[in-house]
Amino acid sequence: MALVRRKKTEADAPSPGALLEYSARLTKASSEAETWKKREGDAKKLLERREALQQYKSALARLSAAIQALRTVKSLKPAVSSAVQRLTPHRRAAEKLVQRCRADTASITQAKALEGLRVSDFEDIEAALLTAWLAYAGAEEQSGVEVVLEKFPKLRGAAKTVSAARAALNKEAEVLPRSTASIAACETARKKLAEAMANVEEGGIDTDTLDFLRSSFTGVSLDKVLSNKRILSWIQDNDLANQFVVRSR
Repeated sequence: MALVRRKKTEADAPSPGALLEYSARLTKASSEAETWKKREGDAKKLLERREALQQYKSALARLSAAIQALRTVKSLKPAVSSAVQRLTPHRRAAEKLVQRCRADTASITQAKALEGLRVSDFEDIEAALLTAWLAYAGAEEQSGVEVVLEKFPKLRGAAKTVSAARAALNKEAEVLPRSTASIAACETARKKLAEAMANVEEGGIDTDTLDFLRSSFTGVSLDKVLSNKRILSWIQDNDLANQFVVRSR
């Protein structure tokens, strides 16, 4: 006995109704696949947005802490006010983002959803605050009058003391303070540097010149220097002109 494959007949062919049903199922499956693909893309965008917003939040928190701390320093209020004003567009952009998300949660996945909320914008604001902070702290230079003191054997000990005090001050002031405690620590370091300068004793330098060097810590008016021929001669005789800089106030 042998098995023989039966030939298909028209009766075996699927009916038009069945074909339409199969077609509908395939269309539905294809549509669902596209939907899941889109959801996968949206999920990826949501993760990207979350990461970007977390970075933005952290950067803003650091900057806000610095602003709050610097507000306690009266002479820095103009710099702080300028920083706050420059942050205004960011506040408005954040408010618009919140409003859009309340109306349509999916709007966060749009290409320009975070437009106006760039972390890089904070860099210029922080740089301006840091410049003002360093000027207040007296830590604008890595070295100062101690370079001049080192040229005189009897003042090299004092130069080392001043240099160490300046290094301590620069370390305290190298970043924006984010608490009043950080500001107090910097002010203490600045006071110690001033004391180190005040304790420099005569060592081959006349009293007027020594007073000039001590005063140079906080700055001596150009008019006062130019009107003192003894100081000018001393600077020229010891080839120290390149050790002092002129700043505008």
